[in-house]
Amino acid sequence: MKQVIFFSGPHGSGKTTLIEKLISRHDKFQENKYDIDFLKDYPSIKSMNNFERCLIRLYHRYYVQNYSWKEVEKNKDSKITVVSRSIYDSLAYIDTYNNLNKFSDQQYSILKRVMEGVDRYPDTVILNPAPDIIMERLMKRRARGVRKERDAVFKEEDTYEFISKLYESFSKLKNYPNVLYIEDNGEKEMKLIDEWCQNNN
Repeated sequence: MKQVIFFSGPHGSGKTTLIEKLISRHDKFQENKYDIDFLKDYPSIKSMNNFERCLIRLYHRYYVQNYSWKEVEKNKDSKITVVSRSIYDSLAYIDTYNNLNKFSDQQYSILKRVMEGVDRYPDTVILNPAPDIIMERLMKRRARGVRKERDAVFKEEDTYEFISKLYESFSKLKNYPNVLYIEDNGEKEMKLIDEWCQNNN
């Protein structure tokens, strides 16, 4: 059985709902105890450019990845630790920004070199619904005003153009090793995840 699984996908894809379903229905899953809210815990991200944000998020995800593995080894827990976001998110978001010409050649070269230094990729469920579904969810979320600060700071990431390119970037990862690629967070997908977790290969 896998010991740690990560969940990746575009913002608004339904990752949080999927994680909550898994943890509430199966006592073998537990949520990762370490994470940060960038806007709250690292407020200077508001004044960063796209390159700086992508770089800091990449380093953070790499840190959380290794922290999660070390915690599992240390505690030897029989449960599966569930982590929101993985290094695959950075691959997709960086690819999207680059495809939209948001980086200079030098900036993209730096990001590529950092990504090439990642020595191990985690077991990751990539949840990647169609762009129209994500846009609908984002508009509902924005209307409710539940993440006003995030919506303002990362407004550029909420356009249809960005979401469409992001969908394409995540689609490229479907055949990567250690990836379970799904497009919905329903009952069928829950069963797939459960079966996938039983295999530690």
